[in-house]
Amino acid sequence: MELMDWRYAGQKYIVEITADLDRGWRFLEKKGSKREYWGFDRQIHLPDKTDPEFWCHLYVVAIGPIKWKSVRTFPGTSCRCELGCNSVLVEGPLMVVVIPLLNAWRPTNESGRERIYEKSESLFSITTLDGVIRYRVQLWFVNLGQRRMLVRSEYEKGDGVALVGGRPESNRRKF
Repeated sequence: MELMDWRYAGQKYIVEITADLDRGWRFLEKKGSKREYWGFDRQIHLPDKTDPEFWCHLYVVAIGPIKWKSVRTFPGTSCRCELGCNSVLVEGPLMVVVIPLLNAWRPTNESGRERIYEKSESLFSITTLDGVIRYRVQLWFVNLGQRRMLVRSEYEKGDGVALVGGRPESNRRKF
């Protein structure tokens, strides 16, 4: 198995991302930062000839003193948790993130493409011989396929009524 892999989970509306945290665990150097982290930081493209392409980035870091030996490896655990609308299963060294594609997509700041972004400062924790280690998890999932125009609803107050998208006669939708 690759360090990070993907598949459709029975339907084309659910994507499963599988990450081998133990094999991909490494020292993460942040330029300009005084903090040092050990963790997993990988990205993958999900190509499919009939469907849109997706790009996924998974970031998992151990929050604990860097001098602890147990921070330098992923000890493995068994837990289920939620990361936004996505379910996360950690079984031993493997992490499986289930992403329902019917999630609430939001536009990215740069390109306006659809994205799912979720983060948790302490998604799960593991008790080791050194102490308790918390794990920060961030997930980016971006649709690289055909762009759909995401129109933000603009509320216009007038006559005591708020109209979604502005007044119908003015056709003032902001893109």
